[in-house]
Amino acid sequence: MTSSKHALDLPPELKIAIAAVLINDDADRTSLSSLALLWRETQNDIRAARFQHIILAKESSLRTRLESLLALIRAAPSLASYIRQITFGDVFLEGGGWITEPTICENLAELITLTTAADTLHFIAISSHVVPKVPRTLAVLHDALRAPRFKVLHLSNYAFVDPMWLFHYLGMLSSLEELSLRPNNDNEGSFEGPDPPVPTATVAVPNSRLKLLHISGAWARELEILGLVADLNLFPNVEDFALDTSPRLFSTGLEPTLGRLFVRWSSTLRHLQLSGISFSDTALVLPPSLISFSATICLLLSGPINSLASSLRTIQIQKVNIDVSYTVYSPHLYDRCEAELRVLDDALASCAGYLKWKGRYFSLPSIDAIVLRPGNVEELDRWLFAVAFPKVTKKFFSDMPAPVPGAYDEGECGSRCHAVYPLIAASDLNTIDN
Repeated sequence: MTSSKHALDLPPELKIAIAAVLINDDADRTSLSSLALLWRETQNDIRAARFQHIILAKESSLRTRLESLLALIRAAPSLASYIRQITFGDVFLEGGGWITEPTICENLAELITLTTAADTLHFIAISSHVVPKVPRTLAVLHDALRAPRFKVLHLSNYAFVDPMWLFHYLGMLSSLEELSLRPNNDNEGSFEGPDPPVPTATVAVPNSRLKLLHISGAWARELEILGLVADLNLFPNVEDFALDTSPRLFSTGLEPTLGRLFVRWSSTLRHLQLSGISFSDTALVLPPSLISFSATICLLLSGPINSLASSLRTIQIQKVNIDVSYTVYSPHLYDRCEAELRVLDDALASCAGYLKWKGRYFSLPSIDAIVLRPGNVEELDRWLFAVAFPKVTKKFFSDMPAPVPGAYDEGECGSRCHAVYPLIAASDLNTIDN
């Protein structure tokens, strides 16, 4: 009883601070609800945290959970004011079938209308095929989406091939400032066959408000989308662009498309992230407005190394983030890239003001005779930082301790997250050697 009394007597500011810590630590909802009952001073903060992001994304209970949420909001309308983001759909319903369930569109439209403080939407598994199936109810949802307050849209696991379907949805959200796309990588397009015709009124309307465009897991469809963005200047003021894609796209025209985009964004683009892209032999002319640039590179690929180095030399950048993949050191693996590595080392040292380095070690099973033994980690690190990247080491890492596998170090001009090495156990060495 005494401890409970003391807990109730804590100053209100301390109670609110404790609640904030629990909220930030993702404490379970039952604990937060109990705390709100005990400390009334924390009720508003806890309620805001619980309702800030509504996630309705379970196939088995999508409709009933939406109905329950609406009933709760109708009983306590003030709850709607806490909702800032709505995630809706189901990653397992590839064809967007959730929209065709009874009352889904009407209820979702009501939720969107009631949540007047919400500015972020995330739709999972939308499909072009639902449009002709539920034209009346879908129109109700479309009308709700036209509210000018929505600034951020995330689309993931979507199922359409024609890029104009994307602009069909974007046409309902004319005030967007941020757009992120994460397509379904397992099946490019819909399981239901070819797209139905795009509605005749669909046009790709330029959006000068859009500042952020992120695309993860891009394939040919996303390349077409980017081509339209570049050719029609649809998003003329993008400041933050991120592309995570497959190296195979380079054989189908990614580099020219990026080149056209960078021309469009030559005075606006400030942050550029190219992940999972294996640079080809051609340098990209980066926008001079950039202040940060992120890229991935494999030290076994001479062409991409040279291209990245040449691209970096086109401008001066305040901050470069580089994700470096490499494997066990062996002269016959890296000698053929020696000249390119020197060029990249020089480019990074001369063009970047601050370098954020992330090392990523990968195994190379095809070379069975080469293993990373406990005794040759030092040899690998010496080669990496003293031979392959001496200028980078001198400029960015000179005030850091010797690299330790898995360690993170930060200095005045850079940071280094060193790779974790999968060392061969002593008990396995005899087997490998024999």
